[in-house]
Amino acid sequence: PLRQRFIAYMITTAAGVPLIAIGAFAGQQRWTAVVAMAVVALVVGLLAVLRGLIAAAQSVLLLSMVLALTASTPSVLLPDLVSWILGGLAAACAAVFLWPSQANLPIPGLIAEVLDAVADASDVRWVHYGTREELLAARDRVNSAIAALHAKYDGNLLRPSGVTNADRALAELVDEVSRLRYLQKWEDVSDHKDPQVAEMTAHLCARISNALRACASRLRGDKNPLSSANLFEIRTENLDLTADWLAENRGTKSPEYLREQIEDTFPVRVITLITSRITDQTIAVKPRPGDERSDPPGVPALEEKPPGPLDRLRMHLSWHSPWFRSAVRSAVALSLSIAVAKSVSLQHPFWIVLGTLSALRFDALGT
Repeated sequence: PLRQRFIAYMITTAAGVPLIAIGAFAGQQRWTAVVAMAVVALVVGLLAVLRGLIAAAQSVLLLSMVLALTASTPSVLLPDLVSWILGGLAAACAAVFLWPSQANLPIPGLIAEVLDAVADASDVRWVHYGTREELLAARDRVNSAIAALHAKYDGNLLRPSGVTNADRALAELVDEVSRLRYLQKWEDVSDHKDPQVAEMTAHLCARISNALRACASRLRGDKNPLSSANLFEIRTENLDLTADWLAENRGTKSPEYLREQIEDTFPVRVITLITSRITDQTIAVKPRPGDERSDPPGVPALEEKPPGPLDRLRMHLSWHSPWFRSAVRSAVALSLSIAVAKSVSLQHPFWIVLGTLSALRFDALGT
């Protein structure tokens, strides 16, 4: 959202003000510059554990410290601060008015079209048992919706990436809904449908189709709460009914007949699992009050007590934490480059540290 984007830019700009002030004074001595850079890099690196916009602001905050340590002095601190604030304001305005503000806007709507098409095709096949012509028409709609989605998504450099949880979930949604197409192509192996199994499958499919349509409505702006926990309960209920059916027919039906009947329900059961993932990702993309997310049920996970704040802090401050190792790596590299920059006679020594900062990113954006 534009408002959130503008606020994030301005908060990042404000966070850089004290760093520039500290850097202007600490940069007067080599050892104070090295220590200040190490401390700031370590703290900023550890804050990345919060992810989201805070993690995305890492490079900007480190850049403010680098520029202050290598190119600022107390005598020009005020002009530097004014310049930094003006630059941040210009960047925030550019992000709102110049950068494409609706780069991801078509994608949720296109995903919603796919979900509706899959729900309709599932109903035609497993709920209403429509004719082959009706099923082929429904499948064509699914294929067309997925093709339209990938036409907007594939190869689009402005597509959602992994910067924030919502962007990452939106990208994962594209993958998940694409998997639903292949399950529609799963052909039945049995020539005769057991009435009881067909009824159980139709009941399960109808509830899953409603869940897919609810996710599609949320992606279009609906505010009704979503729940993936209910989907696991629905799946468990279906498994219990299937087990009861097997127990009742084991003595009267052949193993091949039982296997074929169960195998034909495979696509619906897998769609149930994928729908639970889609529901969780939809909640991450567009959260609303009352939403309920749930991990797959497991006794050890349910019985395990969640770690408290102190336990989490202890875990993230241990050498086994990737966040801690990454923060230490950045602190050591940047402090060493500051030491080198302060030891050589160059007109613009900050380029040394900027090179280190880009190498630490180690991706196409950084280089």
